[in-house]
Amino acid sequence: MIEAVHGYTGRQVDVVAFSLGVPISRKAILGGKCVENGEEVGQRITNIVGTFIGVAGPNVGVAPIVNGISFALCAMSPLIPICNPVDGLFSGFCPFKSRFIDDINFHKHYEGGRVYSIGSKVDEVVGHMVCGDVTSRINNQDGEKIYNDKKHDDTFKHSGDVQIAMLSGSSFLNINILSLLFICCIVNY
Repeated sequence: MIEAVHGYTGRQVDVVAFSLGVPISRKAILGGKCVENGEEVGQRITNIVGTFIGVAGPNVGVAPIVNGISFALCAMSPLIPICNPVDGLFSGFCPFKSRFIDDINFHKHYEGGRVYSIGSKVDEVVGHMVCGDVTSRINNQDGEKIYNDKKHDDTFKHSGDVQIAMLSGSSFLNINILSLLFICCIVNY
């Protein structure tokens, strides 16, 4: 999808990814081999991404917050498909994480020319802290916004002004709607 938008516009693509779309988009940009079967995803496409914004993304795993308490969901329920220790979001038995999580976090700042994240301290789906790391944070990012009071979906729905400000900080003076790609993945964990 990112390559298709780039091919159509002839410009760098700005990617705003949400929830599970964040780590999936990061892998699509990173390229390389799939951790579960060794198949080639494709070449790294960092050069065609201007700004990457990850919103409420489980970049280091999931630890949902229920009644103010963080739960290491995958440590407690490793048989849930999303918690697969190979290509899922397995986390919670610190410092062990899935091979997929390790893969997308091994390389730094490959997501685009400018990299940002938006998260929440009360995210009931992906959580906030996993093994001492902020799960919405992307290694070596250029900036972040952490809300104190937004639930998972609201972090995306009510951060449009922050997203626009992050996009405006890129080298583009006019944001062409065709080069703005929203990858939104709403997943029930």
